[in-house]
Amino acid sequence: MNLAATVACRLTRARLAGGSGGGDHLATCLACQAEEAKYRSLRRQLASLRSFTVDAPPGLGPTVVARIVGVAQDSAAPTRFSRKTVAGASSVAAAAAAGVVMVLARRRAGAA
Repeated sequence: MNLAATVACRLTRARLAGGSGGGDHLATCLACQAEEAKYRSLRRQLASLRSFTVDAPPGLGPTVVARIVGVAQDSAAPTRFSRKTVAGASSVAAAAAAGVVMVLARRRAGAA
């Protein structure tokens, strides 16, 4: 592969990763077409996750809040957390836990 083709491939892959399409080079390069197919597949998989829901394990919220409050009490400079801050932090933690559960469930389904 010559230098011009290598540069064109790198630019095309950067555009694909950024979601802006591949340009003219994509029509002639099989490697870049394969890369585009991977991104299409990834977009389809991510779109299918929109309807996938997982409930947080029971007791996760209070556990997260207790940890946050414990850290705040242990710090040298006292920090005050509003209820909104604690609720937001527990929501983020619940979403992260749900994401982990979702990924593990998909891996198990794919392995079966």
